[in-house]
Amino acid sequence: MEAYIFGLVADLLPPEMAAAARHYLLRPDSPLQSCKRHLAATARAGIVALTDVAAGALAASESQGGGGGGVTGVVTTLALLAVSALLLRWLGRLVMWWTRFTLRLAWWASVVALCACVWQRGPVATLQSVLVGVGALMRYLAILRDVWLAEYNRYEVQERQQQQQRQFTASRARGSAW
Repeated sequence: MEAYIFGLVADLLPPEMAAAARHYLLRPDSPLQSCKRHLAATARAGIVALTDVAAGALAASESQGGGGGGVTGVVTTLALLAVSALLLRWLGRLVMWWTRFTLRLAWWASVVALCACVWQRGPVATLQSVLVGVGALMRYLAILRDVWLAEYNRYEVQERQQQQQRQFTASRARGSAW
């Protein structure tokens, strides 16, 4: 899967940058891949340890029987709920961090691209290109506004027709001759 995604991204990069990225990111002995393997092994070990602890707690609660078994079951359930809540909170924070990181990366990439464009083409040509792009965006937004207004007006007409139909049906139900 990584190679497929990298193949799509590599087409956008210059050949020497794509080769360097392939060398430093996808090679099995690269730091990224070794870190990924280490994290996967740590996660597997943590899951195995957690299942061993949970299995031991359940076995202990079943073997106790009598009056104390109910309390142990409740405590075990509450502990598992607390652990799952902590994991969900951690996962939410991780998703937020990656989202923030991705948006910052996109922002700085656009700033670098704009600076590279100014450096390569000059400020006047860059400004002209930006204005052409903004003009195209404004045309698209105008078309989008027209479509939205047409659909909104069609919805309003449909609502009025349904309301008139309900009023007509209600007046007929009361026995009105008109």
